[in-house]
Amino acid sequence: MRNPAAAAFVLATLAMVLPSAAIAGCGEECDARYSSDIDDCRSQYGADPADAGDLASCIQDARDDYRSCLDDCPALVIALPRRGELRALNEAFDRRPSRTRCGH
Repeated sequence: MRNPAAAAFVLATLAMVLPSAAIAGCGEECDARYSSDIDDCRSQYGADPADAGDLASCIQDARDDYRSCLDDCPALVIALPRRGELRALNEAFDRRPSRTRCGH
């Protein structure tokens, strides 16, 4: 790409789209882990009324872990490239052979 503005636009667009996908994927992983933890609690403590307190504690721990997992998801946001990285990317595009350059 010869136009730095076009390259910046493409990178900015990717920066907006990719983080939301990463966060969504993280949320799905948190959901799966939470579901597994709850199943583990139920299988460990079962339906015995004597274990009701332990079951409630296990489920609360699973909820706390789930909230922590979701809180950590925004840390996955992909950072925008630094100015030097953008310049290097533009230079790499400029050096590649082109069959036509828009009639120029």
